[in-house]
Amino acid sequence: MRTVILGGTVYDGSGGPPVCKDVLIENGRILDVGHFSQIENSVRIDAKGMAVTPGFIDSHRHGDFAVFTDAGFGEAELAQGVTTMLVGNCGMSAAPAAGNFREEWYGFIEPCLGKPPKGKLWETFPQYLDQLEKRELPLNVGALIGLGSVKTAVKGFSSQAWTSQEMREGQRLVMEALEAGAWGISCGIMYMPECYWSPKDYVKLLRPAAAYKRPLCCHMRGEGDGLEEAVAEAIEIASEAGLGLHISHFKATGKKNWRRSLPKAIERIRQAREEGQDVTVDFYPYTGGSTTLMTLLPPCCHKEDIKSTLSWLSEKEGVQQLRKELLKDRPGWENMVRAIGWERILISSVATEKNKEAQGRSFPQICESSGDEDEAACMARLLREEKGKVGIIVMSMDPGDVDTVAGLPYGSVISDGLYGAPGFPHPRLYGAFPRVWSEYVIKRGILTPEEAVYKMSGLPARRFGLGDRGRIQKGMRADINLFNPGKFHDTATFTDPVRLAEGMDMVLINGEAVWNKGKWTRRRTADLLRAENILIESELT
Repeated sequence: MRTVILGGTVYDGSGGPPVCKDVLIENGRILDVGHFSQIENSVRIDAKGMAVTPGFIDSHRHGDFAVFTDAGFGEAELAQGVTTMLVGNCGMSAAPAAGNFREEWYGFIEPCLGKPPKGKLWETFPQYLDQLEKRELPLNVGALIGLGSVKTAVKGFSSQAWTSQEMREGQRLVMEALEAGAWGISCGIMYMPECYWSPKDYVKLLRPAAAYKRPLCCHMRGEGDGLEEAVAEAIEIASEAGLGLHISHFKATGKKNWRRSLPKAIERIRQAREEGQDVTVDFYPYTGGSTTLMTLLPPCCHKEDIKSTLSWLSEKEGVQQLRKELLKDRPGWENMVRAIGWERILISSVATEKNKEAQGRSFPQICESSGDEDEAACMARLLREEKGKVGIIVMSMDPGDVDTVAGLPYGSVISDGLYGAPGFPHPRLYGAFPRVWSEYVIKRGILTPEEAVYKMSGLPARRFGLGDRGRIQKGMRADINLFNPGKFHDTATFTDPVRLAEGMDMVLINGEAVWNKGKWTRRRTADLLRAENILIESELT
């Protein structure tokens, strides 16, 4: 049976102007785009007055564990029109996870990814994909291989330099993942255990991967005082390794950097692109970010592993040194406390009931009732009691800077959605894509409708080589959204974040309606997506 979407305003995902045409679907693919009102024996969908777009692609969502959840996963995504997502970002992939270090690694990433599903153990990246392929998925899922996972699988959280044997094993794990179908490689240079690496370490580890023509997605070493230097470092690593570069959640943090650091970083990217290097970025439409409380620890406060670090923080000397170090700025590390102040750092998730009341509150607010000597002591206590599993929201960005990044022609939209704080997540988990539409298109006109659709579909599809998705054209997979342009909007806020987006009328995945009349149909017709060894376009505009 054929399906015809009739009379909608079609934004095809190319960035070109919309057209009023019909979309003909058969066997999960778009058969043609044109005028088909006379076709008989078909399912007819009236789209008059609606925007018809490709399904949105969220290339940065920390749902590595959530994809194995039967209850709930899919609703927040489909309400936003997200039909495809990539996991494994910021160096944090669910696999590989070696037996010796798995528990420590999963504990470290829990504030971002949530708890791993019971009974699921993935020694290797191919095992992870194989198990995911057996599931009936509510939306399409692909994965990146995270270098933090690789490093931990090889040698835990050690700060010691790679040995030749360890480097060979790291290279093997990366290549194994790419061969299995990883869509790219992600790194989290800011995070343990990657923060100890030099650019030369990255280049050596990554150079064999150049043959696969898949991008390096980089959570850079710094996004505040060292933004320009961090961009230069990422460009150097990708260039020397022979990889395309995709900069994750591109932004400028810290009050003194607002409206100052970003133009210099953009100029670095412009120069690299002008010289022929393949560099793109992505962004989320909020002035607050989200990460783990462990990232606020100064480098000198990190010991050989997390257990030793937390033990040190239980000692009076450890708390005193932490307090002193948080008053300093150090080259190569961003002191978020000095950059934005304790009052702009909120607790978003904890692992135990004991500290649940801290969720949604800033450090000064917590200290008022906790009896802690000061914010540094409060931070040390929370890390100790929660075994490092604390998520935070940092109100660190300037609205004008976010607008600037949104307007970059090579910048795509992401959510950077974290699943580690089910009770009090960052609102981007529920609202990033409709917020771009309602705020940046309808309300303020920062983007045209066709630009926004391109940044949410065609551009990420091209960036990652998702060849048959992200466009409404003949032969493509029929992943399609229908919505009233004036009614599609986000409802999640920083104070009330667990709220579904509104206004998405229908979502089709592989030609089947999985979201209809604002409700999830519970159909699971999506695919696990594995990359093939195809050439990614080197110039994206």
